Amino acid sequence: MREWCWHCASVRGFCTVQRVITRFCVWDIKTYRLLEEFSAHSNPVCTIAADDNYLFSGSLRVINIWDKKKFDSVHRIDNLNHWVRALVIKDNKIYAGIYQAIKI
Repeated sequence: MREWCWHCASVRGFCTVQRVITRFCVWDIKTYRLLEEFSAHSNPVCTIAADDNYLFSGSLRVINIWDKKKFDSVHRIDNLNHWVRALVIKDNKIYAGIYQAIKI
């Protein structure tokens, strides 16, 4: 795993500890009907990303990967050094912004 330290301060996303969001909610975009709700992390979910088949969620020291059709966890990348504040999925790679670093 490569690591670049480009930030002199924290990478900040929409993660907040004032209102703890630990669940995923999935709505139908046409009807706005709630389709699915499930527990994603034991700590706040700070960022999410998706590709055609999977959802990716970042929290404290972990990235969870979910099957988009079944909403089952399929993999977990853990032992990261801090909060995962940003995720981008591009060219079959996961780019993660993790407290003063970007990991690929």
